Amino acid sequence: MRLALCGSGVVCATLLLELGIRLTWDQRQGVPGLVLGHPTRVELLAPNYRGYFAGQPLRTNNLGFRDNRDYELRKRPGVFRIVVLGDSVTFGHGCRFEETWPYLLEQSLARWRPEVAWQVWNLGVPGYDTTLELRTLQELGPSYQPDLVIVGFHENDVSAWGYHSKAAMPLWLYDLKWWLKRHFYLYTTLRFAYYRLKHQRVEKETSAAYEQQLLAKPAQVIAPYDLERMDLKHRDPHAPRPPSPSVPYEPDAAGMAACRLAVDGFKRLHREGRYPIVFFINIAPDRRGADDSFANGVHNAMNRVFLEWLSDPTPAVSAYDAFWTYHPSEVPDAGEHSLGPANVVKADVLFTFLRERLMTGPAKERAA
Repeated sequence: MRLALCGSGVVCATLLLELGIRLTWDQRQGVPGLVLGHPTRVELLAPNYRGYFAGQPLRTNNLGFRDNRDYELRKRPGVFRIVVLGDSVTFGHGCRFEETWPYLLEQSLARWRPEVAWQVWNLGVPGYDTTLELRTLQELGPSYQPDLVIVGFHENDVSAWGYHSKAAMPLWLYDLKWWLKRHFYLYTTLRFAYYRLKHQRVEKETSAAYEQQLLAKPAQVIAPYDLERMDLKHRDPHAPRPPSPSVPYEPDAAGMAACRLAVDGFKRLHREGRYPIVFFINIAPDRRGADDSFANGVHNAMNRVFLEWLSDPTPAVSAYDAFWTYHPSEVPDAGEHSLGPANVVKADVLFTFLRERLMTGPAKERAA
């Protein structure tokens, strides 16, 4: 009898807690169930999700990546499909879908060659590193059949995440965790609390940590930017260019070693002709204290190191130089979770690079 009473009490308390959390939940934070556990990619986005993320509306499509449009997997004649891999910067943390740089790139391509059915698929997932991005391409590439792969590369990709050696859990445990996350807000709340205690010193956050951020802070919907009227000052041939680096860049040794393994994997796929691959470096100049100007800091040397490293044999391009033309206030959070205006610059730099250097030879034939 006592055991039954205790069990009933636990069930009632759990249901009351669940009800209380649901009644006080800020729906702008989104609902649980955005991410699914995965044995090789740790976590991925659930298909057909509707909610909010970082104060912005979020939808995932039928294939499970961020897009307001559904797609058929079969590639029809006339389609040029670009798969974009990356982390939260590529995903568009804090941005509307229409303000993400992959979407803006697609719009530029469509204006340039409207006769081509351009598809730019944003497979960015918050918390991913280069290892998980490589696994994504290895697993989805054969069915997605991309004509071009763009790897969004950020400075925190050079971090010791340990994903390259992470052991997989049993499949039934992934299914159980997904069911709990999807149906119990209490589970999500406890999961975030546990994460805060265990990983409070971790610099690079997983997608669970990004979810936790949304739970901890009130969501604020950011007004859309008027991107159509933005003055693209970096196109000016007389625009200022960055000086020679004055601060050296010394990457984390363990992080660099793990990242190098994944980068080598991308380069191998490119060299073997499996997929044409381009690295797109998503960093910006250091800000000069509280001033509205950029400074010659560590990111200058970092940009040069990344370009030299990633450019052989894969093409690589960076938006770093272009940001020197602007004030930080004109390109908000350019080196972090870049917002609309900064993403316009990124998309334009990448579009110009693709148009001038890559849309020739095999890539041009695919777009013909």
